Amino acid sequence: MNDIYQMRFKISSNIVAQNFENSIFIYDENTGFCFGLEGIGSEIWQLISEGKTVQEIIDSVKKEYCVDENTVRDDLQLLTDQLTAKGIIRIM
Repeated sequence: MNDIYQMRFKISSNIVAQNFENSIFIYDENTGFCFGLEGIGSEIWQLISEGKTVQEIIDSVKKEYCVDENTVRDDLQLLTDQLTAKGIIRIM
C-alpha cells in the first residue's frame, strides 16, 4: 500500500497556468474553464507543479504560512479534490 504522504500530483497536459502578482490563473484548453488561486492555494499549486510530494507540500506551506499541520492538510485535501474532480490534476 502506498503512503498517502509520498503521493504526487500531475497537472494535465491541457492546463495552462500563469503567475500574476501573488495569484495563479489556470485555464483548461479543452473545456474553457478558467479560475484563479491566491494565498495558500497558489502556493500549493506551485508546489504541485514542482512535483513535490504531499508531505513536502504540507511541510512547505506550514512553514511559509505559520499554520498547523491539520489546517494545511485540510486545505490541501479540499483543493486537490476539486482540481482532481475537474480533471486539472491527477494522482500519480
